[in-house]
Amino acid sequence: MKNKSIISNLTTYIFLLIIFFFFIANLIAKDKPFSEQENRYLQTAPKLSLKKLASGDFTSEYEKYLSDQFVFRNAWIALKARSELALGKMQNNDVFNHKQMLLCPILDYREETFRANIDNVKRFAEQNNKVFFALIPNKETVYSELLPKNLEPVDMAALIDLAYSESGARNVEIKETLIENKSEYIYYNTDHHWTSLGAYYGSCTLSDQLGLSKKDISSFDRKLVSESFRGTNVSASGFYWYAPDSMEIFVNENNDITILNYSTGKAEKSSCYAPEYLEKKDKYKFFFGGNTPLIEIENKTAQKKSILIVRDSFCDSLLPFLIDEYSYISVIDLRYFNESLSDYINKHNFDQILILCGIRTFTEDNNFYKLNQ
Repeated sequence: MKNKSIISNLTTYIFLLIIFFFFIANLIAKDKPFSEQENRYLQTAPKLSLKKLASGDFTSEYEKYLSDQFVFRNAWIALKARSELALGKMQNNDVFNHKQMLLCPILDYREETFRANIDNVKRFAEQNNKVFFALIPNKETVYSELLPKNLEPVDMAALIDLAYSESGARNVEIKETLIENKSEYIYYNTDHHWTSLGAYYGSCTLSDQLGLSKKDISSFDRKLVSESFRGTNVSASGFYWYAPDSMEIFVNENNDITILNYSTGKAEKSSCYAPEYLEKKDKYKFFFGGNTPLIEIENKTAQKKSILIVRDSFCDSLLPFLIDEYSYISVIDLRYFNESLSDYINKHNFDQILILCGIRTFTEDNNFYKLNQ
């Protein structure tokens, strides 16, 4: 009995010591504004106010703050991921660990946002008769057969078809092109974006619709730039041990092209590729340096034709395929662009306008109202 009592007390003391250790460690540890591993901004300490307290916002923000800033967070995420796999669940944080690729199906979507975005595109197309509209499917739509049989994700293919049927624009059907080439390496295994090869196939379909010349894949001097890319699906799931992706480029830099990037709010000379990001976690930013409100590209050797592209990050790896076809390209991300789009269009008088984004963005983003401002 005495030995049992000693063991019981010792267990209690060890448990309390562990709690005390993490309590002190969390007090001492400095808050991190950004998680390189998860590729997202972390919740910082919320400010207390009577309004937030009454609404419950303070409590929810503080819970998220404790979760985001907990010491050894990455290790705990990886441990949870391994535990889920050990239990036979094959998924963590809604990311499914398939031997071929990591899959993150969309299990719910904002129908109100989706409907509003269709209306915004339709209104925009009614005012501009040169609007092309291209939605890029998520890889879970292209590789739907790899998802668990008992899963019922949102039918994103049906949403793409619905958006096209009501857009009023000139629709560009990229989905079927990608499905036809799904046996090739067209999506990153660890990320939600398409690869440069996937972007090439997307550019072929766009070329047909936009009246551009289409280059055979054998005409490109393809170059491997990285073999250590682990993307957003790894970050979200904690499957940090998953085999990395490789990255390549098809199009080399052109010295006759001037690229201005407005990532800081003012024009700065830039380039198609930012090799410094190949040494960082988010290697997809290698293409044009990542998200930015506006990029302007001038090509003095190309035909006298201009285009405005309203985009999300899928456009980054596709854009190099279009540069040689236009004398002037403007690329706008409505999530960060806060000027009047109609004024900008009137100023430049574009020959063509292309709305190009992933279907996930189109069902989630609330900034498409800016099309009509």
